[in-house]
Amino acid sequence: MKLRTTNNSVRLRLNKDDVETMRTQNCLCCTILFPGEIASYFSYSLIATDEPEISMNYLTNHLRIYAPTTVLSKWYAEEEVGFSSEIITSGGDSFKILVEKDFQCLSPRAEDESRMFPNPNKHC
Repeated sequence: MKLRTTNNSVRLRLNKDDVETMRTQNCLCCTILFPGEIASYFSYSLIATDEPEISMNYLTNHLRIYAPTTVLSKWYAEEEVGFSSEIITSGGDSFKILVEKDFQCLSPRAEDESRMFPNPNKHC
């Protein structure tokens, strides 16, 4: 699962294996271990929930994004690319969340893309 952040937004991209793990285990977690004498890390998770809305929290170096099972069920279908939500922070700012399938690039590159989804724009 890839994570991209920028100015009050988070985007998660999941390959085929990641989506299958979500479908079967209802949770996917990744951890980044940083070098140094003191062990430090950052974790992020996508978690299925019975709650009706997409939500998130950040506690003890762990970003958790909660997605309703109803939203996830629709997303597992091949034609669904992703889902998103906008959350208003306690300070009144907007925070955007986007979760999407990770597609193969249109131009060749040196990265293994065998576990990525076929790009829907491949046959324009």
